[in-house]
Amino acid sequence: MTSPAFDQPATVDEHDPFFDTAARIAADIATPPDETSRRASFLALSGDVLSAVAEYDESGETFPGHYELSRFPNFERAVVTREIQVIGLSELGNLSSDGAALVTRHRIRSCALIPVVSGGVVAGVIAVSARDEAGFTDSQVRQLATLAQLVGLRVGHVAADQALREEAERSQGLERLKGEFLNIAAHELRSPLGIINGYVSMLLDGTLTGADERKALERIAEKSDEMGRLITEMLETARMEALGL
Repeated sequence: MTSPAFDQPATVDEHDPFFDTAARIAADIATPPDETSRRASFLALSGDVLSAVAEYDESGETFPGHYELSRFPNFERAVVTREIQVIGLSELGNLSSDGAALVTRHRIRSCALIPVVSGGVVAGVIAVSARDEAGFTDSQVRQLATLAQLVGLRVGHVAADQALREEAERSQGLERLKGEFLNIAAHELRSPLGIINGYVSMLLDGTLTGADERKALERIAEKSDEMGRLITEMLETARMEALGL
């Protein structure tokens, strides 16, 4: 199966303790009475690769961290179809060579793959593995599906929170830049205005006459044009801000 192009999911915070708790709860949900605790993990999707973000296994055993969907068709099927994949003992012989090697190495007898959807996009997969032969009941699968919904909400919440923080930082940066711009603009306006006022005062009291009067008027016109350009820039900046640029 060729891996399709996936919509980019929200970024998952790999240090969020919520996902560790979710993995432990998934293992508890899927463990039958009087059986050894099953292992569970939350794998976050990035591009076409699933990476282990959180794992729970009473034995302390951890699985390798990355799974390319093209090499693990069952994971790919869960992501593409957004449907839960329950793989029993009878189906383990149909796995890819990579999947079969993983099953053999970790003594897996069955597993359940539950896609995690956030914001309409698959953000990852909750994977629960069993070393016993009891399989998974419908009740366990339903509870795991509910847990996956909660994990999806958490991923969306984290993404929204991050977006709000970035927007706040961006707004603060714009306000700071605007303040700096206004300070510079005020200084730049004060300089030509002072020169204009000086020449106007000398013209009014008769200090300048003849050729000097002509030069003063030319200087006043030059500084007036300079002020006009600065004011135009300020107005353009205000217009861009109003448009959200």
